[in-house]
Amino acid sequence: MQILRVRLADGVPLSFDETYLPEELGGRVMANDLATEPIFSLLEERYSTPLLEADYQLESVDCRRGGGNGSSRYRLAARSF
Repeated sequence: MQILRVRLADGVPLSFDETYLPEELGGRVMANDLATEPIFSLLEERYSTPLLEADYQLESVDCRRGGGNGSSRYRLAARSF
């Protein structure tokens, strides 16, 4: 199951998160208030699914492409298992 979320800081979009979970577990996670409860906390604390390892990749993205305002943004890719 794919879960898509936009995370906000003071009402301004801060990040776009994609999470992939097995269908059964994803359905249980989606039944929670994901606006206030972090998915990783739910997995570890409520569903006894510890995250044992993670890979992170950070890159700068030029926002001038596609009509952006020319400022830089960062893209963080994380894979946890």
